[in-house]
Amino acid sequence: MRKLFLLLLAFHSITASAQKKDTSFILSKTQIESAFPQEQRTRLGITFPIYRVYRYTDQSGQYYLTLTESRDLIGNDDTISYKIRAFIHKIEKDSLRQMLTLNDQIRKEEPSEGAIWFMTRWCLVQDIDKDGLTDIILPYCTVAMNGVDDGRIKIFVINKGKKIAIRHQNGVLDDERETVIDKAYYDLPASIRTTVTQFMESMVEKNKAIFPYKWQAAMKNKKTVINERH
Repeated sequence: MRKLFLLLLAFHSITASAQKKDTSFILSKTQIESAFPQEQRTRLGITFPIYRVYRYTDQSGQYYLTLTESRDLIGNDDTISYKIRAFIHKIEKDSLRQMLTLNDQIRKEEPSEGAIWFMTRWCLVQDIDKDGLTDIILPYCTVAMNGVDDGRIKIFVINKGKKIAIRHQNGVLDDERETVIDKAYYDLPASIRTTVTQFMESMVEKNKAIFPYKWQAAMKNKKTVINERH
């Protein structure tokens, strides 16, 4: 009986340890201030206000994914940003080491855009393909004259330290819509691609995206440019 108890205890410890190696959570405002005081932000080049921070752990270490937005216009009902920036920092003994950055801003040339923000409803920080390393799906969008209907959407997949993108232009008219997909996207594990497709379908359901006709079939056929122009 004692041997069985020790065996079960060891199994529980191993299972708990494995679970701890693949975890992520969103920091509270207090935790953000503690992890990123102003002196730390200056040293790391974080110049925009921090919108959200994810802390995650996998077999390669512990990290922060920090999302920042410029907050150029602050009104009673909404805050408008013209620029965004995301960072991934690895948590080391006495410092944070920058591993990756991502930047974008509104388009000023015609058709001009009015705001940009992270679509955190569809942001995922998780080991999707179960290889022991955290995968990140990070989408953001812009709005133009017709709101999201003629804005842009970018969906970044961060897998094994590489950024892979899907770039989409919404449009009121059929021939204005176009989705451009990095060729490397189709080399990603099927589980990641399935999750991205589900997120894109959800964006359509929530009226945040208008993808070209039969875009799912085109992606199954590994098309890198999808539009309705003939």
